[in-house]
Amino acid sequence: MPCSSHLGVWSGSNQCYAAPYDAPAGSAAWQGHSTGSLSLCSACTMSGRANTCDARVLWSAPGQVVVPPDPGELAAEALGLLQLRTADVRTAPQAPAHSYVGVENWLWVPRSQWGSLTKTVTAGGTQVTVRAAPSRVMWDTGPAVKTCFGPGDEWRTGMTDAARTTCSYTYDATSGHESGGVYVLSASIGYEVTWVCSGACTSGSGSLGLVDAPVGTGELQVLQRQTVVVG
Repeated sequence: MPCSSHLGVWSGSNQCYAAPYDAPAGSAAWQGHSTGSLSLCSACTMSGRANTCDARVLWSAPGQVVVPPDPGELAAEALGLLQLRTADVRTAPQAPAHSYVGVENWLWVPRSQWGSLTKTVTAGGTQVTVRAAPSRVMWDTGPAVKTCFGPGDEWRTGMTDAARTTCSYTYDATSGHESGGVYVLSASIGYEVTWVCSGACTSGSGSLGLVDAPVGTGELQVLQRQTVVVG
């Protein structure tokens, strides 16, 4: 059951979505009370292709309020709405060019993919914003798995042999034994996800930990250099 909807905040004790409700003093909605607060309690069921909703008014004594939703649950809901970036796998050399055994291969994802993402979810008087900040890329090169704490560095035409990268892998065997004669590479960006709550909150902030984005893939053919003896 979603913890919030356009009808309000889920109230487990009443099995409905509750939202603040206004009614004139002395009206039947107040059930004879002159103080306290009112909530509209809506419960819906699916009938065929349509929702059937029943609503009733609940009275709460002074000081009693509908319990705010768990901000951690709202944060998880917001995270589910975020579109974490699928890594755009880049290598140098880049297919269809090939590499060689013993050659350092640069690995990176575009800088445009290396940025924080945010999403806000509101339920009644509670608002939670999640922030997903990229912290590392997990690379599977075929023979090994390695972690790079950053997007890596883009190789550009004209760079000299003195150029260096923060993320690379060197193969010690050809890809001839692999399916299709190539190594399949995969990469996933890992995001540190935190949240903050404003309004009616049982907690002000928290963390959902490290969350991996969908995996992106690429391929690379690795050959063995041939030594030719002349003379």
